[in-house]
Amino acid sequence: MVICWASNAPKNTSLSAFPSSSVKEGKPVTLNCSTDANPAELNYTWYRETESQFELLQTGYNHTYIVTNPTQGAWYGCNAQNQHGQCNATIQLDVQFAPNISSSCSRNSVMACVCEAHGNPCPTLEWRLSGHVLANSTETSISEETLGSTGVKSVLTIHQSLTDTDVLQCFSTNIYGSASQQFQAIPPPQKTSFHHPSVLLGAAVGASVMMIVCITKLCYERQYNGFNKTNNCIFFQTSVLGGRHQV
Repeated sequence: MVICWASNAPKNTSLSAFPSSSVKEGKPVTLNCSTDANPAELNYTWYRETESQFELLQTGYNHTYIVTNPTQGAWYGCNAQNQHGQCNATIQLDVQFAPNISSSCSRNSVMACVCEAHGNPCPTLEWRLSGHVLANSTETSISEETLGSTGVKSVLTIHQSLTDTDVLQCFSTNIYGSASQQFQAIPPPQKTSFHHPSVLLGAAVGASVMMIVCITKLCYERQYNGFNKTNNCIFFQTSVLGGRHQV
């Protein structure tokens, strides 16, 4: 019996993940690349690809690769190659992680706050005021929208008056953990005002003082100039024999 084996390039290439393609952030996962080829001795090239980056991870005869710190949203791939050709396969890992939060507040006539949370599975969001969960009411309004498959955004508007001791908190949670961010209530802006009668009275007093100073200075200058014009001949009245003496 003669058995003939046809040489062929790799085909039917596939990638699998162990223990699962869903993995918690920071946990390692092993990728296995399988393909049909003859000869079966292949060279494997492992790589990672994101929206903005292509990264070569490993090359050689190893058909497995351990991802020590999986990246959410990245595609992992293997390229199997022999002297007859090559074939590649990719897989996207579902990296699970606890929520992280960012938030901000501003105040004009009302207090408006925005809170965003990202996590996998997609987390929930809630607002708390001094420990009490807020809901839509005449004093507070809350709107919410999803951001892709792992994010959520909530906008809170508060119409009621708050004190300096009130603490507002944005709280987010999923099965892997929770996160929160809190800040003191922002007091309403103080309106700058002035009292018109007081301003007018101050202006009048200032004008009067300036007038007195000017008049005093003018009188002094006139007297001083008059003294200079007559200082060459100064007369004094005396009672000596009813006469007039010049000094």
